[in-house]
Amino acid sequence: MPEPGTTRKLVAIVSADVAGYSRLMAADEAGTLAALKAHRAEHWDPKIAEYRGRIVGTAGDSLLVEFTSVVDAVACAVDVQQAMAAGNAELPDDRKMLFRVGVNLGEIIVDDDDIFGDGVNVAARLQEIAEPGGVSVADAVYRQIEGKVDFAFADQGEHRLKNIARPVRVWRWHGDLPGAPATSTVRADTLALPEKPSIAVLPFDNMSGDPEQDYFSDGITEDIITDLSKISGLFVIARNSAFAYKGKVGDVQRVSRELGVRYVLEGSVRKAGGRVRISAQLVDGRTGGHLWAERYDRDLTDIFAVQDEVTEEIVSTLSLKLTAAERGRGPTQDTDNLEAYDYLLRGRGQLLSATKQGNAEARRMFEKARALDPAYASAHARLAQAHTQEMMQGWSESPAESLDRAYAFSEQALALDDSSPLVHGVLAYVCLWRREHARAVAEAERAIALDPNNADSYTALASILTFAGEPEKSLPLMERAMRLNPHYLGEYMAALGHAHFVMRRYEDAVAAFKRGIVRNPDFMPNHLLLAASYAKLGKQAEAQAEVAESKRLSPRISGWMAAAMLPYRRPGDLDHVRDALQWAGLAD
Repeated sequence: MPEPGTTRKLVAIVSADVAGYSRLMAADEAGTLAALKAHRAEHWDPKIAEYRGRIVGTAGDSLLVEFTSVVDAVACAVDVQQAMAAGNAELPDDRKMLFRVGVNLGEIIVDDDDIFGDGVNVAARLQEIAEPGGVSVADAVYRQIEGKVDFAFADQGEHRLKNIARPVRVWRWHGDLPGAPATSTVRADTLALPEKPSIAVLPFDNMSGDPEQDYFSDGITEDIITDLSKISGLFVIARNSAFAYKGKVGDVQRVSRELGVRYVLEGSVRKAGGRVRISAQLVDGRTGGHLWAERYDRDLTDIFAVQDEVTEEIVSTLSLKLTAAERGRGPTQDTDNLEAYDYLLRGRGQLLSATKQGNAEARRMFEKARALDPAYASAHARLAQAHTQEMMQGWSESPAESLDRAYAFSEQALALDDSSPLVHGVLAYVCLWRREHARAVAEAERAIALDPNNADSYTALASILTFAGEPEKSLPLMERAMRLNPHYLGEYMAALGHAHFVMRRYEDAVAAFKRGIVRNPDFMPNHLLLAASYAKLGKQAEAQAEVAESKRLSPRISGWMAAAMLPYRRPGDLDHVRDALQWAGLAD
């Protein structure tokens, strides 16, 4: 039974606050309060009334509003932001008052005049990651407004929001997005087709009836992406961007437009006992027509052969010409032990969570895989990757020991399989953190040569070149990485922002780091380097706030640890960032 005075209902929730409010108050307390009241009276209150909303809370600079209509909620938010932009146009940057707005659709608990629940919490987190002057909405909101409003939204992929258990797919509106004509629907940005044949492999559906088996269907998808990615005559969208469509009812032509590819591969996996059924179909994204389809009913022991057959069918259907090296490649998988392969898939899923707990569980899974097949190069490489991530994120009790373990595992992997792009890519990062810059560059370049569609390898090479003192060379590499992976990770923005920081382009660095934080709020390096960038711009309050966030994510981080970890080749680059972090308040 509900508590007396409480009810539950499904509503659209708008959460808004002022970006940089503390800075504005510190500069002019009376003027800021007066401006906030004026904006409320001129823009927010009339529009909320016009769109039939109800103001629930107005603490400080924040605003919480509920709407019975999702379309009304979003239209109100965008309408206000457009009016605010017009009003701010003539003001200097330091006097502009910009709101961040988040919109969610969810069930709430109404207690007297107040509202509570996950629906409210998600709206607040969406507001936190929204750009100043922009609106971020949950995927549930986007699906409701599609075709009913005439302004453009860009798909930002899935985000791990603070204190929210499940990832949330986020869509962004901002005044810098191209406006759609009045007859159009809400749409995402589209990308031009590459010159070579291009494909996206969507996540294969798990048809087992057991959500715990998702890791297996995801693993099959990732392996097919990896197999296709090694073909130099094909353009292949990265795993992260393809998986932005997981669990969505697919409109293949829309996926084709949004990812900028000609072809889309869809499929499903059903595993039961010792049998597996894999269905796959290749679709022309321009017409929606089916080019090829097949169903494979096999023993589980044939799973690797099925993956190879799917790749061969695509190569044949698209009339791709393989190089001599590509024709001569051996088996895709570097183990024939199904149990070891299963543990690797489980660990890979945990590693992608990019959390301390997930990283520890991933190491445990990879150790099991390695114990079952000591010659399994991928298991050694993934262990090296997990230890490297532990060190980079500040989770390790002893970063030096973590790096030593990562180096040992990566060297073992290399001895087992010198033809694996995964092995060379992992070793490149390990060599970077060992300050072996020349070898790090060589290993990253080798990884790209073996897998020319691997967006992460381009990002790795970009990062290595920045630390090696050649940041200008990293920018075109990051352009390539982001085209291959349009729903790129927060780590990509860390690499791009870092290059700008080393080149002393601090405003560009700030913009990149903030975009990275929107995509992954818990990736500590973005916060740390954003603090350094703010420091160089003389924005001490913002710099100190990012230092505090860095410490929240990595409590052991200090100025000395950051300086010791950052593997710059040029002493001047190290002094540059160390001085900035000290000014920002990161004590030794």
